[in-house]
Amino acid sequence: SITSADFDRDGDIDVAVTNLTTQTVTVLLNRGGPRGSIRFTEPPQVLDFGQVYVGVDSTQRLSLFNPTNEVITLEDISTSLPVFTVSDSQATLNPGQTFELAVTFSPADTVVYTDSLIIRSNVAGAAEVLKLGLRGEGIQALISVIPDTLNFGGLLPPQTGRLPIEIFNRGNGALLVSDMRFTDPVFSTPQTRLTVPPHSSQMVDIDFAPTAAIAYLDTLTIFSNDSLNPQASVILLGGPNSFPPRITSPDTVVATEDVFFQYTATATDSDGTQPRFRFRDLPHWLAPSSPDPGNASVEGTPREGDLDTSFVVIADDGIFADTAAVYVRVIPVNDPPQFDPLSGQAVPELTLLTFDLHATDPEDSTLAFRAENLPTGATLQDNGNNTATFSWTPPFGSRGTYDVRFIVTEVFEPQPLSDTLLVRISVLEAQPDLVVASLGISSTNITLNQTRVITGVVRSDLAPAAGPFRLTFLHDGAVAKDTVISNLDVDEELAFTYSPRFDRLGSHQIVFQVDSDNQVAEVNEDNNEAVLLLKVTKGRVVVRPNPFTPNADGFNDEAVFDFGQLVLTQPELKIFDFNGVLLRTLNRAQDLVFRWDGRDSRGHEQKPGIYLYILFDNNKRVGSGYIALAR
Repeated sequence: SITSADFDRDGDIDVAVTNLTTQTVTVLLNRGGPRGSIRFTEPPQVLDFGQVYVGVDSTQRLSLFNPTNEVITLEDISTSLPVFTVSDSQATLNPGQTFELAVTFSPADTVVYTDSLIIRSNVAGAAEVLKLGLRGEGIQALISVIPDTLNFGGLLPPQTGRLPIEIFNRGNGALLVSDMRFTDPVFSTPQTRLTVPPHSSQMVDIDFAPTAAIAYLDTLTIFSNDSLNPQASVILLGGPNSFPPRITSPDTVVATEDVFFQYTATATDSDGTQPRFRFRDLPHWLAPSSPDPGNASVEGTPREGDLDTSFVVIADDGIFADTAAVYVRVIPVNDPPQFDPLSGQAVPELTLLTFDLHATDPEDSTLAFRAENLPTGATLQDNGNNTATFSWTPPFGSRGTYDVRFIVTEVFEPQPLSDTLLVRISVLEAQPDLVVASLGISSTNITLNQTRVITGVVRSDLAPAAGPFRLTFLHDGAVAKDTVISNLDVDEELAFTYSPRFDRLGSHQIVFQVDSDNQVAEVNEDNNEAVLLLKVTKGRVVVRPNPFTPNADGFNDEAVFDFGQLVLTQPELKIFDFNGVLLRTLNRAQDLVFRWDGRDSRGHEQKPGIYLYILFDNNKRVGSGYIALAR
């Protein structure tokens, strides 16, 4: 059988199936149940904290209920303003569960705050947002007491006195005075606790009943709920000598820049006591005139840039004190400009000397530069930015000492001031640097008895070479040629030549020297010579073409015997056949060559074959070889 009813009492109809055969009952519960989202158990329109004192926390609690049969996840619980905070930022609610959430209001100022509590949840995969308005007002009590000192005058026992103080509440919250305390029992008040509404005040009487003929000094401390000033105080005076000294020295004085200044404090006391003085907040240029306690004077000298200032003078009679602020007006004066230090300068002749001058003016005035006793050719460039540039290249022969006076002057001041700077410039004698600029030869291919032209070039760097000096060629260590030069201008070059005949086979060393006997003082003595290393070889006759074909076809019809590598005075060439028979004698050379057309001395053409040639000079054999003739 089937029976329907709400078995689990969740508002849904469930089904029970009874099986009589097996004697079993199966209950089918309906889980469809109510659906929805979380809700407040007592839903407020706005969570209002009312008035809360600044610096005090106020907390209220909310109850959240899960009416569904689903687990609800509160993914984010937050507010916008930092004055509202929550106890939990996330939570999970099971079906039918209630969750307690604390919301705290902590006002930071005396204003009305409004915000929203945002609860973002996830119900069965669907996002939902629950909002609740938040409100609260920050209030604060602000205490002030007038006057800050009560003086009952010179009352003596059994006299008594009563004076009022007025306690003000300048805040927007009620001022709660919890206690008023005295140190000395001669002072009292009939009222130690009171409440002062916002923006109002209340009078309180203070009683004085001296027990001895002495001066009384006490402090009334007022305890309140003012978070900024929880303990206000009032100074209480009474009895003989109950009046403080009075400062009589001026409260406004004038000091002049760069002029010594002194201030002397004075005061009177009604009981004839001589007050002692101390000073506070003195500017950096003022100091007590004496280290003695009670010293009444301060002194010092204001400098450039020191502005109007003030300090505090305190007159103390041992019980009471008077305080006065003294204003010091500082009158500025025009100060002269000042050069930055610059040491003496030294420079060789013919060398550029340049340096910068720099000056400052305490009042930042525009400055102009000029110079006296400038050397000839020197310049001073005013750069327009409180600097100037000196430039000079001392000419040759200007060795000596030069004292140059530089002047810097204010430009736009009514009475312009100046500063001077004396710079001593020492010009040193310039020394030349004699240099072998180059050393060359007409040809490095040298054979025995040939003559070559060797050229050495010398130059004077940095300065002229004024004294006589020697140019020398050394050939294999021996002086081969030299000459004396009287002078050489700076950067001027001078060539000197040597034309030797190389009559020895093998290596030759040619050295070219300038100022070889060191007559001229130079900057550098290491560049005064250059060396050529040469090799002389034995010359030979060059025959071309070999073989040659004297067949009148215009190609290789003559054999040329070139003896240009040899130095000959009476050359002669003889041609022999293979049997040693003299066929032809040539003794008229042209351009250091002999030419043979393949004929004998009678003009007969010779057969192809190998022929002997011998070169003679003054009938002395100097070369020989073979020439091949082909047809």
